[in-house]
Amino acid sequence: MREQVSHRDSQLEDLNMRTGLKYSFFALALALLSQSLPLVHAQTAPAAPSLQEQLEAQYPLAKLTSAGGCTVTNPETAMALQQGGIGALPQKTSSAACAAHYRNGRITKTGFKCNYWLEMTKQALVALQKGDKVFPTKIETAKDDIKISFGYCSGDPGQAALYTGQVVVEFPKDSLKGLSVTQVEDKLAEVFTPDSGDQQQAQGGPGPAQQAEEQAQPAGNGTASSACNVQVGQTVDQVLAACGQPSNQLKGAGAKQLFFYKDPKLKVTIVNGKVADID
Repeated sequence: MREQVSHRDSQLEDLNMRTGLKYSFFALALALLSQSLPLVHAQTAPAAPSLQEQLEAQYPLAKLTSAGGCTVTNPETAMALQQGGIGALPQKTSSAACAAHYRNGRITKTGFKCNYWLEMTKQALVALQKGDKVFPTKIETAKDDIKISFGYCSGDPGQAALYTGQVVVEFPKDSLKGLSVTQVEDKLAEVFTPDSGDQQQAQGGPGPAQQAEEQAQPAGNGTASSACNVQVGQTVDQVLAACGQPSNQLKGAGAKQLFFYKDPKLKVTIVNGKVADID
């Protein structure tokens, strides 16, 4: 009888041990799983777009070749210079040595480094003027400045030479990281703004006959500048109803759009389908 009791106690002890091991294993597995969940979430969470990515969405990069002199495959990327004194060099030379610096609201003069480089290489720096059309080819963001490289076609179509240049837009020390994308874009707009002057013709727009016909139409059939009264908070449909189709438009970061009008001269910033700013 005593042996039977002892055997039964041994079986119960063995059962308790196995049950405890199962619970311990389950608890350990649950703890490991709970620790891994935040890691999985962190790895799969989408990263916010960088400033450079947002700027490249605002300023699409151009594709230029020297075929046929100077060819731009996407002329809608054209930008008009808002500052004179920016230099450009022939395509096969480095434009970094003579990069223009935009500081305190103006383009600084070329320094000793650029002048010495020009003298040594026997190159001539082409001075661009306000209103000249350039094509952005690269955007680089740094701690306190943004570098925009560009191409420039000098000469008549079919015989133009391809030049390149670079503008370094400087910001006060440690201020760039605290600015919104809109504030950065406003600063860059002091140097570059989208240009639509020759885009219709470059993209197969209306010919001379059609243009003459459009000019002969009554003024009431076109965009009435006096009626183009845009206000913050209006929808896209209301803007188009008041001002007609913009002469040029760009898609910015996220749900941002930019409408550019020539007459009257307006830059309308639209965010989430409504007017957020008017320049």
